[in-house]
Amino acid sequence: MVNSLVAERMQEFPAAIHRLLPHYRISELCPYTFLISPASGKALCPPAPKEIPLTLFGAIHGNEVVGIQILNEVLELLASGQLVLHFPLAVALGNYRAVAQGARYCDKDLNRSFGGGKGTAWELERAAELSKVLSKSWYFVDFHQTSQPSLEPFFIFPFSRKNVQFAREISPRQAVITHWHGGFSVDGMATDELVTKVGGIGLTVETGQNGFSPYQESLGVHTALKALKAVDFHLRKHHQLPVYGQEPGAKERNPLYTWAQLQAYPSTGEVVLKPGLLNFQAVTQGDILGTHNGEPLVATATGKLLFPKYLDSVIDRGRRPAELWRVIVPIAVEDLPAEA
Repeated sequence: MVNSLVAERMQEFPAAIHRLLPHYRISELCPYTFLISPASGKALCPPAPKEIPLTLFGAIHGNEVVGIQILNEVLELLASGQLVLHFPLAVALGNYRAVAQGARYCDKDLNRSFGGGKGTAWELERAAELSKVLSKSWYFVDFHQTSQPSLEPFFIFPFSRKNVQFAREISPRQAVITHWHGGFSVDGMATDELVTKVGGIGLTVETGQNGFSPYQESLGVHTALKALKAVDFHLRKHHQLPVYGQEPGAKERNPLYTWAQLQAYPSTGEVVLKPGLLNFQAVTQGDILGTHNGEPLVATATGKLLFPKYLDSVIDRGRRPAELWRVIVPIAVEDLPAEA
């Protein structure tokens, strides 16, 4: 079951939304999903056919809770007047039912459910209503957490030149992991994939290991504020209005990675992963990272480790994960494909 701190912060989310009145107009788009618009003056709107300039998203998985507090803190900055919106902003908590259960998901991984699907899983219903919001979003940032500790935070998203540029505008020194050979997972479509597919600009930010963390909350709020500033800049340029300051992300470039190995999780047998593996730790081709029925499982590339899966930390509803780990390798801008 959900612990008291998680419950308290979930309750704070709609309360923080309510405190924005009367300075902002509030529309509930679907449960735990709100559109915040300036109450007076003309709001800046994105290029057609998009209707929502920016969507900030958290708790796509019920055990990745830091996004709840990140959104609460952004809402508090708005309520106090320290942050002022000149355009509509959508905020959403994804799998609120799984949060209430203290589980990663209820029936199916919500972040593999945005391409539709058959069945009665509640996550398919939730993805369908959230898809209406994501499809209207010009820019999108999804706050995630990893199941194991990470040596650094990072962006991860499907490749598009605009996605890479948006990451650069938000945090030009933070690592970017991107991919362009099919979807992120064989299990289904993620939020950032849907946003990108329908012509939006969508990023996922992995802030660190799941749970509440002052550092991750600070990082997330900083990321959200930089996203708001970047979107404001682009809206002003679109409407031919005066802009403030230098174009975001004009000087530096993020370190770029893609994966060279995706190790599938064996569907049967005993899997033992080497203890203490971390996200972004260095690995060398041939390193033994675990065993399957006593036989070694090795890294097939030299790079950095990503998403090591210890079964006891990620198993949910008796299911094994689809993958055991990934190995990412550095790439140059020149290695990125031509825009699709």
